Amino acid sequence: MTYSLQCRLLLAGYLSAFVLLVTESFFCPDPTTKSSQYSKEHGKSLFSMASSEQPSLKIEGESNFWRAVRKKEQPPTDRKPSHNNLDEDGPLPDDCYYKLGSEECEAKSSCLVATDLKNMNGEDDILRYIHQCIDYGLTTFYGGTPSVYNELIHDTPRTVLDICNLVTLVAIPQVVSSPRELLLRPLREAGGSSIDTLQLYPYSGSPYVMDVLDAATELQREGLVRSIVGKGFSSKLLRETDACGFRVESNQIPVNLLDPCCFYNSEALLTAKDTGSEFIVENPLAGGFLSNKYLNRPGEPYKYELSKFEKDNLGALYKWSSRRNKSKPWTIFQNEMIDILYHLSTKYQVPVEVVAQRWALQLNKVSGLVVAAEFGSEDSDLCSQPGKLRQVFKLNLEECDMDRLWEASGFERPSMDMTEVDINNCERRESGLYLP
Repeated sequence: MTYSLQCRLLLAGYLSAFVLLVTESFFCPDPTTKSSQYSKEHGKSLFSMASSEQPSLKIEGESNFWRAVRKKEQPPTDRKPSHNNLDEDGPLPDDCYYKLGSEECEAKSSCLVATDLKNMNGEDDILRYIHQCIDYGLTTFYGGTPSVYNELIHDTPRTVLDICNLVTLVAIPQVVSSPRELLLRPLREAGGSSIDTLQLYPYSGSPYVMDVLDAATELQREGLVRSIVGKGFSSKLLRETDACGFRVESNQIPVNLLDPCCFYNSEALLTAKDTGSEFIVENPLAGGFLSNKYLNRPGEPYKYELSKFEKDNLGALYKWSSRRNKSKPWTIFQNEMIDILYHLSTKYQVPVEVVAQRWALQLNKVSGLVVAAEFGSEDSDLCSQPGKLRQVFKLNLEECDMDRLWEASGFERPSMDMTEVDINNCERRESGLYLP
């Protein structure tokens, strides 16, 4: 290479560097100048506005067989409203509802106290009861069949349906040929445009849970499912679900004062904290035993006097009595459970069953209740039940009353602060969380 050619190449390099420097100075001003600082702040504020309007979805770099693992935000847990001057009917205050899912999926609001319709017969009676509940601000319904939802969708104005959350239960069987078809079938039978809340129940430990969750998540992306919740998910299954990146907003478990075992479990509490999936409490009235029906009853009822749901919970009553190492279960139940509930119901001027429900609602990591349409009483008036359910929002149990009810249950009250659980004594294994 000649000397003149080297000079020309060197000069061309200098000119290119000069042009690049001038271009950067013109389009990218010095960040220390006021105009640049304004541009940065202005741009930052616009970005913040855009971020506030659009829900953020953080994706971690890790991925797996199903899809990218999402980092979920912990939902707020302080959702236990109390309104002493609550109206007798009409919409409930805003803090009595919460979003059961994300805004990007257009999740519907859910009432903290939901109604379970599975124990009711007769579509006409069920529809009348649903409309009564809506008049009382109770807009969330579990256990409805697709045929009931079909009648409700066609007989109810769209503006009313928009404030309702109809939960569709799908049991996952042992053999699933098409997970997508399993989920679309109740949607077609109900005749709606989408499923408000899809509740999955892994029947007898079905091996197809992840396949069905994958299909449910795909339907959620397509706008056919607004939110996904579980029923009877074990702690191990919830952790596996979370590890695969699937979002289960809540897990429905049976908890009441006679049998709080499902809640009184450090593994379950730690799993709820780690996965962000809260509890939905079902059967808070123990099939109807924790109600006014058994107030001042002189003797133990005969079995033929009990309803089917009371018979199902009779074993829990006997087990509760055995935990207290005392004989005569019915006498102990009257003296050490019903009498305490009655004392508190007199203190707060509400029925006995309302106190039992409020205790369950105020438990940590509990985001709502599912209460059967009938209170276990044979002569209960369905027209009065929505009003009783509404009274759960009229009181707030004091800490001393919560402690007293925990003592009556036969269990020590668990820590309200999840970080106080002694994790050092817990060993994490592949099968889940082991507590020695």
